[in-house]
Amino acid sequence: MPGLELNDLGYINYADQVNQENEVSYFVNQPVSIFRTYNITLEQFNNWNFNGTWLGSGGHLSFTSEFRKQWTFAANLIFHSGAYDTRILKGRL
Repeated sequence: MPGLELNDLGYINYADQVNQENEVSYFVNQPVSIFRTYNITLEQFNNWNFNGTWLGSGGHLSFTSEFRKQWTFAANLIFHSGAYDTRILKGRL
């Protein structure tokens, strides 16, 4: 009978990375004007490796809505800073 093999659980893209994320979301589920529901989300994130080297940061602003006639609309604005990639030889993207 084989033992537990962690590779059976999935694939690890980054083994040496620490992620920090903050997210604030505002959701309205009652009809307002032309919208049945809408959601506004603001997210901020940073990445480091275990050595403390900063790998990058950014933010994400999103708006999703459902209209009264059940059509949906979504818009996203995403910013990523210049990143330091430890998987390539030169290190910068």
